[in-house]
Amino acid sequence: VFVDRNSSLRDQKRFFRELAEKYGIKLMHTHFVKFDIPVLQASKKSNLHVIWHVHNDLTHNNVKQRVKDFIKFRIMSKNVDKIICVSEPVKQNLIKRGSSPDKTIAVKNGIDVERIDKKLQEINREEIRKRFDFSTSESRVSLTLLERL
Repeated sequence: VFVDRNSSLRDQKRFFRELAEKYGIKLMHTHFVKFDIPVLQASKKSNLHVIWHVHNDLTHNNVKQRVKDFIKFRIMSKNVDKIICVSEPVKQNLIKRGSSPDKTIAVKNGIDVERIDKKLQEINREEIRKRFDFSTSESRVSLTLLERL
């Protein structure tokens, strides 16, 4: 199920409310700032629980954005069940911006850095350079996988 990111706040609120009613959804967990407010509004007058997932520290120099963040985290987040942050610094930043310490938790991304470091040490760099036709003058090989479930 996809929602149009460019639709109005009102249409998004209706979409999420109807989605919850149609499928008996009891919890919505948002990962995108664009949908935090519409999902929260859709939860009003229902038993829908809401979790916001924050991926960055929201450090803005833009006054307009800082005011929006203040309203969202100081006032609107009172109606959110939990706010999950990807790190302790992000959590502390949100609390400083007004998020409730009781509702705001840090859950680190599920990456075992030690395991990755160990695998990287086992890699034969010369073999990889030859396999992927990298110049031997390049000092590093960087392999990255980005995905969203």
